[in-house]
Amino acid sequence: SITREKVRNERTSELAFEVHRYWDLIRWRTAEDVLTHRFQGLQIILHEATMKYYFIPFDSESFSRTFRPEHYYNPITSGRIDNNPKLIENPFY
Repeated sequence: SITREKVRNERTSELAFEVHRYWDLIRWRTAEDVLTHRFQGLQIILHEATMKYYFIPFDSESFSRTFRPEHYYNPITSGRIDNNPKLIENPFY
């Protein structure tokens, strides 16, 4: 059976290198869960005596990125509001 999660997973893998991921997360309203975290890196070390690679995870940032609900919307500029007084500003701006 087709589920929403399967469709999202398929779209993520099919369009992995086509810069659609961010806009999909915005459209699906899942960006707060996915984009709010601290990025980690991976240090790769080659031990020359044994010719073995060691992979050591580390925090690559000293802060956590936060995606807030207001990031789902763009602000409406004051110039556009001046042109059309019936417009109201998006939430949180």
